[in-house]
Amino acid sequence: MGKISVERVLPLLIGQPAPGVLGLLRKIIVLQYKMDHPEEQSFYFQMALKSHEGYLREMKIRYSQISDDVNTRDTDDLIKSITELEADIQKLLNREFLSFCTRAGIGWKRSELNYQKELLRMKTQFGVLKPLDEILEDEKYLMKIFAV
Repeated sequence: MGKISVERVLPLLIGQPAPGVLGLLRKIIVLQYKMDHPEEQSFYFQMALKSHEGYLREMKIRYSQISDDVNTRDTDDLIKSITELEADIQKLLNREFLSFCTRAGIGWKRSELNYQKELLRMKTQFGVLKPLDEILEDEKYLMKIFAV
């Protein structure tokens, strides 16, 4: 996993599950540790190593996409997106009749709204999200992230 001391970071990871990006980072770190130490894992974990590799790869790609979104968008743009999504949702909710498609649209917009809010929270809290490889090498940065 690199230079970080899992023994120092692990207590921060065991607490309450974090939502959003922090939760994703937590899952990546824990799974990467387990993949690096398969002999310490259960027989069933060892039998599913290929599956775990795929899941880890998917999570790393997802983190990369999120960090790109945080790093390429400015705060004003995120606030504007959030405001527009909230207005769209309210407009849809004010309809007299909500069809299945409208309800599905509302669900999608709420999901997108939560994602935009998470991006804004990460942008205001950290400014720039480091690439995953750098985070996994920087114990102080990890401690800062998960001590929040």
